[in-house]
Amino acid sequence: MTLLNTLLLVYLLLLGATCVEIIVHTRNAQKAMTYLLLVFFIPVIGILFYLLVGGTFRKASYDRRKRDLEERIRQQVPFRGIAEAALEAKEEPELISGISQLLRDGGMNPVTRDNEVLVLRNGEEKIPELIRSISRAKHHIHLEYYILDNDSTGKSILEALKDKVAEGVKVRMICDGYGCYRGKNGLIREMKKAGIEVAFFNRLGIYGFTRRLNYRNHRKTVIIDGHTGFMGGINLSDRYINTSEREPSCYWRDTHLKLIGSAVKYLQYLFLCDWNHCSPTPLMPDIHFFPSIAHLEKGKVLQFAASGPDSPAPTILYAFLWQIANAHHEILLTTPYLIPCESLMHALEIAARAGVRVQILIPADQPKFAVRHASRYPIEFLLKAGASIYQYNKGYIHAKTDGKIATLGTANFDDRSLFINFEVNAILADDQIAAELRRHFFEDLKNATPIDPASWEKRSLRNKILENCARLLSPLL
Repeated sequence: MTLLNTLLLVYLLLLGATCVEIIVHTRNAQKAMTYLLLVFFIPVIGILFYLLVGGTFRKASYDRRKRDLEERIRQQVPFRGIAEAALEAKEEPELISGISQLLRDGGMNPVTRDNEVLVLRNGEEKIPELIRSISRAKHHIHLEYYILDNDSTGKSILEALKDKVAEGVKVRMICDGYGCYRGKNGLIREMKKAGIEVAFFNRLGIYGFTRRLNYRNHRKTVIIDGHTGFMGGINLSDRYINTSEREPSCYWRDTHLKLIGSAVKYLQYLFLCDWNHCSPTPLMPDIHFFPSIAHLEKGKVLQFAASGPDSPAPTILYAFLWQIANAHHEILLTTPYLIPCESLMHALEIAARAGVRVQILIPADQPKFAVRHASRYPIEFLLKAGASIYQYNKGYIHAKTDGKIATLGTANFDDRSLFINFEVNAILADDQIAAELRRHFFEDLKNATPIDPASWEKRSLRNKILENCARLLSPLL
């Protein structure tokens, strides 16, 4: 047998094994077909791509290891001590009662009703408020971010944290190995020098590169002394702060929440799970991480939806589907990526055809070529169903908010957020917060242009072809 024949036989065996792996272990049929097309029609490179981002044989061991760590924390965490702040099922607002049981995560994530909530628009509101809260810390500060840039924002956070370390406050930070890669040279070294404990979530490197690249921690949370928390879409970077000197095209629209109350304890639980997954220094619950909190009689009702590739179910997807299906009058959705999976697409179409007022706000310009065209594919079908879609012209809108039940968090409207990334969303059944986010939505619409269905249908054949091609890659974007 010649060398060429031997190599061909090895390749065919590898191709067959890869196809079996895809068919058996890829749950989503569209994603499985996309992988099969890649490995068949792009020889060698298609297989390498699947091994890089899709191989579930790595995910299985990854899931088991992370779940084992989380179970150890569950057994020790005094989380059920917030029972007095949790709503009994019969007391839950009708708006949230249908989804709350699913989101309870085995009892670890009850609906809480004693929370103070402050909505923060853009980095110019969030960063100063975060620094003020950091300055009040007495025992510990836990931070978890997808992006930490070595710029003026990153340095201002570093200085605030260094001051607290000097006072004896313990500071720990989780940085995503992919998103924080640009900022690690310099800034993270300074953090470690200052006494801040830093752990990388799935740190990239030659060893384990293919296992880690695809699983990103997209959460942006802060927990201060176990009672004050921050969560939402705003990372630690200058790009999120809009100044008068900044070009209008660079305007960045995003949203974050500051929380005080029992709900923060679930963010603490998530942090401990993630910390023990990526840090060589274990961190187990103690009374300082879950302190007693004076409960508000008339606080905000809040519950979290958190999910990742290790989740037994796509919790955030289920929460989105439930909210859309139970909307009676209006759905307001702001998202930077309109790449819904088939179930979300159908849910939005059904709602629009059933007479629900569906309004969707997306960026007018998406810098990523494939994402831009994949995001345009659903527009025609949603417009035909009766939805209204607007393109935001004042820079880039990256906020993720929706609904009469106010939902805000890190998850985008795409497969990566729903099935691959580690994400967390807050769900609030509160008329005041819903009204505030609704007001923000319509203020943003003043800087947006509605898409005319007739004009959109007449777009060029080239664009239609690109959109359909990009749609085939949508499960991988």
